[in-house]
Amino acid sequence: MTNQSENNLENLVERSDIGNKKTLSYNPSHEEKRSLYEKAKNVASDYLVDVSAGWTFFTPIYTAMEHYVAGMDSGEVFDSRSTGLVAHSVAMRPAGLLRNALAKKWNVSKQSPFYKKWAVNACAQTPIQAVMYTGMLAYAGASPQEIAIALPIGLAMAFPLFEPFGRWMDKWRKIWGKKPAIK
Repeated sequence: MTNQSENNLENLVERSDIGNKKTLSYNPSHEEKRSLYEKAKNVASDYLVDVSAGWTFFTPIYTAMEHYVAGMDSGEVFDSRSTGLVAHSVAMRPAGLLRNALAKKWNVSKQSPFYKKWAVNACAQTPIQAVMYTGMLAYAGASPQEIAIALPIGLAMAFPLFEPFGRWMDKWRKIWGKKPAIK
């Protein structure tokens, strides 16, 4: 550095109040301190918990409905439920995340009225359920007539089941050490 540059720098430092300021330090949050492994492990376990909640809740109910109400044969029911396991693998975690977001946004807690909890669960599940169930039935080889019976019955059955499923998902999450959506 030249003498002129050094003098200018010294003048700037002398005129500033750098010495009088408090030093701020940065402490990363707990979330930032977690390792990539821990983050990946939590993402994977959150996914598995929400997906398995869907499997354990909906599979037995829809198996009975498809066989005994819609009249689907055992092979069609097996194919439909197998496809259901795959569909839940795709849909349950996004639905769980949507439940979390809606419960937080609408400030819904365990003390909230039933209709608010039901609204969170219904709004998180209905759109996903309609699309996924139609695809599952079609993939399983159900005829248009069987789909015409099973889909509205399935949605009609699902609508009142969304609240118990939401409670089940939260209970299932607690069993596995995860945070419920409605606390």
